Amino acid sequence: MPGDLYFTNEKYMLAVKAMALGGGALRDRLSDAYQSQAVRAHPPTGGGGPEMSDVLATRIRSLHERLTARAEPGIQGSVKATIGYMSEAEVLAAAEELVAIQDAVLYELRSHDRAEG
Repeated sequence: MPGDLYFTNEKYMLAVKAMALGGGALRDRLSDAYQSQAVRAHPPTGGGGPEMSDVLATRIRSLHERLTARAEPGIQGSVKATIGYMSEAEVLAAAEELVAIQDAVLYELRSHDRAEG
């Protein structure tokens, strides 16, 4: 069952905001933003709001897999360890995907609201 768009929107919106306004390198801002907000929308499961498409749920799972692929002893959390091993281009691509997922969530919410309206 795909996840609740309202909940996912809240978490990804806060993650994008944290990434944009946080201090430090993009690598650190992505790690902090994903761990503090967006990870809570994984796995995308049901809730009280409109459901996301399977395509969007797959994108969320894929980003989660990209950002948790590596666990390292002594480094707290697999997100931080994984991002620590990414190249700058990979970090930028992951950050862009986080923003693109937020855009896709908003698009699906607007589509749902128009269909309901």
